[in-house]
Amino acid sequence: LIAAFGGESIAPHDPNGLNLGAAFKPPFWQAGGSTEYLLGTDNLGRDVLSRIIAGARVSAIVALYAIVFSGAIGTMLGIIAGYFGGIVDAVIIRVPEIKMAIPGLALALIFSATMEPGLSTVIIVIVLTYWTWYCRIIRSEVLSLRERDYVSFAKVAGCGSMTIFFRHLLPNIFNTLLVLMTLQVGQ
Repeated sequence: LIAAFGGESIAPHDPNGLNLGAAFKPPFWQAGGSTEYLLGTDNLGRDVLSRIIAGARVSAIVALYAIVFSGAIGTMLGIIAGYFGGIVDAVIIRVPEIKMAIPGLALALIFSATMEPGLSTVIIVIVLTYWTWYCRIIRSEVLSLRERDYVSFAKVAGCGSMTIFFRHLLPNIFNTLLVLMTLQVGQ
């Protein structure tokens, strides 16, 4: 994460700087390697460590946006499906079930082929792939929470659905949501 935030300013060399005289240098621990290029160089003489550091920023940005958007969409739909139940639950939960029948890689390839290439396309594909994960797990958590006494008392006290969502359900599913977000970082 430090490399992702520091980016090119902490890289030892220019990540895109060409030096054909230094092409194919091995890492420092191998014979012929030097500490100037700790992880060696590629076929164009670019420092591998510098390129990894510069690429970490893009990976961190994609992960952050994908987690926030897929988590927000999946959490809200999961809360709505779990809280209201009945036909609302049946309609909302069928979409993730249909999506889960399609392999994630196949879905990603279809979206990538039909959309313009770019960072936003990658983020959209990841969000469309992972929101269902949040929705199903949060829904199951809310199904058990909606039967608790404090939710019943809130209904009797005249609290609206949005108040119950944000005051009673969301704080109680926050731990589950945090675990899901942490697990998505590693994927």
